[in-house]
Amino acid sequence: MLAIAGGKGGCGKTTTALGIARSLASGRTGARTDDWNPLVVDTDCDMPDAHHVADLSREPGLDTVAEGARPAAVARPLDSMQGVALLTAGSRENVGTALERVTSWDGPVILDCPPGSNPDAARPLRYADRTLVVTTDEPACLDDAIRTVRTARRLGTPPVGILLVRRTAEDAPTALAGCRVLASVPFVRDPLGAAEVERGWQRVASEIAAHTGGCRSPVSGHP
Repeated sequence: MLAIAGGKGGCGKTTTALGIARSLASGRTGARTDDWNPLVVDTDCDMPDAHHVADLSREPGLDTVAEGARPAAVARPLDSMQGVALLTAGSRENVGTALERVTSWDGPVILDCPPGSNPDAARPLRYADRTLVVTTDEPACLDDAIRTVRTARRLGTPPVGILLVRRTAEDAPTALAGCRVLASVPFVRDPLGAAEVERGWQRVASEIAAHTGGCRSPVSGHP
């Protein structure tokens, strides 16, 4: 599992999760991905957004899986992203149980995490194998990203890298807290339709495919 995390809300975690899943499904990563069916799981219980971006209803979702349904029976394929499925958010008390069951998914699993460093934000990291930290280049967001990097390391979910979203004219950093920037993309209103952003996601997806087997490894930890 790959956790998409960051300290600030609105920095692009949800679109990044969906965009990287689309890149993995398309096979444009330099790795063989013919049999990969990426699953995006929205773990933000307070302000879930993935179902809005994907234009889906919130139910059924994570709660249904926690109650015993197979993830493959609940996750819904996205018409706009061939090969990608979405498991929508549920209640916080069901996140852990659902993520334990999601390990049965036959393909990469990408967790769209809540912002911050509170228990809700940390919970999905405990079930992931690696973390991708998403941040803008604004100073406050960069500070939050450094905290996210440190939290991920502390929880045994080391960052695979940083995705930087450019919102200022300042020189962009090439690393944060010893974690390198894998790609830098512009801030745009429609990132899922922007070619330059897609190229950045493809670079990140290629890195993931090369170093983590496309997030296909089993769960690495439990609370």
